Amino acid sequence: MVRKFICALLAVLLTFPLASFIAAEDIPEVVEMPAVVTPMQTAQEETEADASEEASAPEEPSEDADEPRLAELFDEFRAARNLTEDNFAVSYYDTVTGESYDWNETHMMIAGSTFKLPLNLYYYELENAGEIAPDALITQGGATLDWCHYLSIVESNNEISHALLYRIGNFRDYKNAMRTYFTMTDEEIDPKYYQDNYYCTRMMMDTLKHIYEHQSELTELVDYMKRSNPQNGYFRAKVTEMEVAHKYGSFEGAENDVGIFYAERPFLLAVYTQNVGELVVQDAARLAADYNARQTELAKKQALQEQLDAFEAEKEVRMQEAEAHAEEAMQALTAQYEAEQAAKKAAQEAALQASEKDLAAQADTQEAESTAAADTGEGRQFVVGFDAEFPPYGYKDGSGEYVGFDLDLAAEVCKRQGWELVKQPIDWDSKDMELDSGAIDCIWNGFTMNGREDQYTWSVPYVDNSQVFVVADDSGISVKADLAGKAVGVQKDSSALAALEGDEKELADTFGVLNQYADYNTAFMDLEAGAIDALAIDIGVANYQISSREGGYVILEGADHAEYLSTEQYGIGFKKGNEELKDIVEATLLEMVDDGSFMTIAEKYADYGLLDSICLGK
Repeated sequence: MVRKFICALLAVLLTFPLASFIAAEDIPEVVEMPAVVTPMQTAQEETEADASEEASAPEEPSEDADEPRLAELFDEFRAARNLTEDNFAVSYYDTVTGESYDWNETHMMIAGSTFKLPLNLYYYELENAGEIAPDALITQGGATLDWCHYLSIVESNNEISHALLYRIGNFRDYKNAMRTYFTMTDEEIDPKYYQDNYYCTRMMMDTLKHIYEHQSELTELVDYMKRSNPQNGYFRAKVTEMEVAHKYGSFEGAENDVGIFYAERPFLLAVYTQNVGELVVQDAARLAADYNARQTELAKKQALQEQLDAFEAEKEVRMQEAEAHAEEAMQALTAQYEAEQAAKKAAQEAALQASEKDLAAQADTQEAESTAAADTGEGRQFVVGFDAEFPPYGYKDGSGEYVGFDLDLAAEVCKRQGWELVKQPIDWDSKDMELDSGAIDCIWNGFTMNGREDQYTWSVPYVDNSQVFVVADDSGISVKADLAGKAVGVQKDSSALAALEGDEKELADTFGVLNQYADYNTAFMDLEAGAIDALAIDIGVANYQISSREGGYVILEGADHAEYLSTEQYGIGFKKGNEELKDIVEATLLEMVDDGSFMTIAEKYADYGLLDSICLGK
């Protein structure tokens, strides 16, 4: 009787605090949202779904266990259209939840004009880094860079896009540059990627993620994607309720589109097809948009249900608190239960942490063993990064082969260690990225140690080099002081540039202009054309360039080389901390010095004045 009385009293007492709670929490009004109908949903399914929602009790909301996932929808989509791995690929990513779906995503297919998206992204990031100006003239395209962006993305101009592509270098240079944005490993990438205009939807998805995550820095690119022609084709044809920033492509039966859909919950989509028509691209975009909208509404329902559950939980807590005031014995029981649960949870967490530590230790041990074997084992590949336009240390000969003093030394080291030599030309501006990513094992290419001592793990120096000025023999320039007011050229990220920005900055400040070049061949062409008056350059490269032109140019020397720009030493640069690989290569070089093979290789390049610069073994 006492307990019945207490419960009745509690029911009356709780009326006022619960009403106050409801007002304070401001539970949102439940508004029934229209169902999102996918292309695969039948009229029967719609009827059954509506009936199910009406039958559900408010206290037991549906968890949408029967809601089809995106994989199921695309399975039906492909089956209905006879789509195969030869003619269809798709990648989807929800930017809010991180949900993703991929099918046939690594299969290389004709990209069409979608290749222009990572290409333009590459140049925008060069602009943001201050390495190229928006008004820089793209000589191959006959237009400024900012105008090239518009023509390439909005108008999809092929000639302009090719000009941007080949400004990077050859086709492989361009493909390597694009890999900056891709997460695929060498093993995952089909060699077809390097042979022609082939990409896959995973590569395009990586590009879209990068753009979306950095869109505050890429506002112009995103705006051009939103304006991309055709205005009402491809993704936009059947998705009209939201903004779409995209880049389409059409070529030889390929109908592709990749883009950002600015829905309430933005998502990314990449669709590649072959010989199935643009309609498949349009329907795929509609399917993804419908699915995204449906998931957004389900998330809202779930959030509302969680609010209702929280309300019920709070009501229960208040009931318990009120009963505790009436029955003090309940306090002790509750405290005992909570203590038991806390102890059980703590024990479980401690056991889980111990297990995770054991697994992590095992993984670290296995990784260390595997890395050690890969770094030093016989038969491994030894990838040497070098500037392909830096004779006599590394360059392309008349037959198209990569040769040079440093490459010959590397070949002899590999022969003695039983390694396979891989000669990897690199963009000198990207050398650190190539080394840090593991794409190359070392930088071996007349690489200056001075000023970089703490940035790399270095071998012993093997060449004493000098930086000099080259001028036309009839220029009237005989000493460095004569360069005042003149146009001087230098390679980007070179030792000569470091000297002019460091110890010789006072001299550089007297120049009329200091032009930076990606490679010395281009710089020498400007010197021949009279676009610059002098070129700051490594003495070995200078000797090669002068001899190849049969005179007409001289090096500023002076007494005791007083007119030289600077002196330095060359070494082999390894990733910071890679002492093991450095020790093996260095020991092998010293063996070559002892048996005379080092100087035998150097004598091949005596015409470049290399013998006078050798310091290893002297």
